Amino acid sequence: MIRTLLLTAGFATLISPALSLEPLPTEVEQRFQAGVHAVVGCEGCHWEESDKIQRAKVPAVCGNCHPGAHEDYESSVHWDSGKSHAICTDCHGLHDILPVKSPESRSFRSLVCGNCHPGPMEELANGPHAAAFEQTAAMACASCHSNHAVLHPRVSVVEPACESCHARDTDAFALGILVGGQFDDLRARSAHAASEIESAETQGIPTRQALRVLSAASDQFTQARLIWHSLDADRIKERVDQSVDLYDRVQQLIVDHIGIQRTRKTWVWIVWSFILISVVLLHQKRKALETKDE
Repeated sequence: MIRTLLLTAGFATLISPALSLEPLPTEVEQRFQAGVHAVVGCEGCHWEESDKIQRAKVPAVCGNCHPGAHEDYESSVHWDSGKSHAICTDCHGLHDILPVKSPESRSFRSLVCGNCHPGPMEELANGPHAAAFEQTAAMACASCHSNHAVLHPRVSVVEPACESCHARDTDAFALGILVGGQFDDLRARSAHAASEIESAETQGIPTRQALRVLSAASDQFTQARLIWHSLDADRIKERVDQSVDLYDRVQQLIVDHIGIQRTRKTWVWIVWSFILISVVLLHQKRKALETKDE
């Protein structure tokens, strides 16, 4: 915190060693001076490394001045136990960071999310939320998913966001709860199907066909989640129903293969029993013939 205050006050040179930074191109330098970080200067970020900051270290560097955002980020899907799927500069820019409320900002109204998530953004543009968000100047994706603390969109996660705009007794809120419940059911079906396949594999049961069907079911589920951004209930239901049918087919395939394996084992047991009995009977017959000859 003390470091942040000193940097903000323009005393970076008093607490940072002399840095040999390469000058920025003129155009980039102009954008930097017009941005929010001009007040802290280059040393505000480049106080450990004199040149390019490694991508994996960017969140920690930004966290020096933005600890709250950094803490939220580390709890999000973008962090994923340190893998840093998306980092601060992917959304906010590099040397040209502007206030997020500025229309010229890279992260204005969180529309930048579409760079990595074009499918949801396209569906959002075709739904009622897009116009409502634009008219009210509300955040787009971040209105429902948050900005730094982006979590997997379960009902429990997005329900408060829905309630912030829609009363619980409205059709819009009811649709959200309905679809959210359907998605949770599909997640449970997916996990159960995957568990059944894993169990079948340990028993030596063929699972190649079941795995293909499971992949197709997951694809349909993904499409349903994309379409959700358009709030097209009919299209969502179509994909959900297809996913349910495919997950059920996975279950049936496993049951069928288990039945086939049991039938094979039964016939193997019958055949070996027949062979054993035949051997015993032949042995007894032979002894009887030998006794008769004597």
